Amino acid sequence: MLFIHKWFNMPFRFKYRDRSTIVMDILKTIQHSGDGKTKTNIMRGANLNHEQVRTYLDALLISGLIKASGPKYRVTTKGLELANALQRLSFSMGLIYRQTDT
Repeated sequence: MLFIHKWFNMPFRFKYRDRSTIVMDILKTIQHSGDGKTKTNIMRGANLNHEQVRTYLDALLISGLIKASGPKYRVTTKGLELANALQRLSFSMGLIYRQTDT
């Protein structure tokens, strides 16, 4: 669904993120910090509210994709592998969608 923004006269699309994209955003946000990220930093970096970030962090902790060290979270090796796989998949899907749009 394409809309024209009335103030800027620029086309844009409403986009919603799926769960895998949100997980990838969280992992990338944490990954870009050498000493880990707090819950607030993750909320801001992944553009999530408190309830969403709490739910996702709990799931990622249980899955072993991240680990908590006090108030900070760090990505595990397993989490890095998943982040890289999701990044490759996202890139491949982008190529497929671009080919079908032309």
